[in-house]
Amino acid sequence: MGKLYLIRHAASNVPEGQLAGRSDVDARLPALGLRQGLAARLPHEAEVWCSPAKRCQQTAAALELTPQHLIQAFWEQDFGDWEGQTWQAIGQQPDYWADPINQAPPGGESFAELSQRVTTQLPKLRAALREGDLVVLLHAGPIRALVAACLGLSLERALGLGVDPFSLTVLQAFESDHENSRFSWNLERLNERSTAPVV
Repeated sequence: MGKLYLIRHAASNVPEGQLAGRSDVDARLPALGLRQGLAARLPHEAEVWCSPAKRCQQTAAALELTPQHLIQAFWEQDFGDWEGQTWQAIGQQPDYWADPINQAPPGGESFAELSQRVTTQLPKLRAALREGDLVVLLHAGPIRALVAACLGLSLERALGLGVDPFSLTVLQAFESDHENSRFSWNLERLNERSTAPVV
């Protein structure tokens, strides 16, 4: 079985702390050395999937990756009326923080709804991993949802996972029962931040 390489896009070109969500903003790409450092940790031959967001596609291009598939289900959480606001401002919404898993922002979707749409792709992910390694460029929310689904974590635990911009998370897949498509997973790396390669 192949390995699943999950890359969060480079930092969004919005003020720090501001929610981008479904806003199709550009990426602020890191220095060449950091791009080379992350690229050096990726498999040479792997299928590449990507969120349709510009910031994900721009990150793929910066790593000299060509996505074979743009996956709509891998978009970031829709924050609705809160798009463009800061986390500090959202901190003033006590109803939301009482249940951030199931409570949706006005006009948006909940983290539980995000997780449901992201995990619909698991059968396709498993099928691709039977053929070899898979690199996916996407967002923090979907990465948390995929890690939680693979490792059997609760969504509450998933929200506590750090996923920095331009970081790498790697899961090794094992097929324990091919007839029933049962998989187990080993988390090899989580939120590994890029460093320039040693020359």
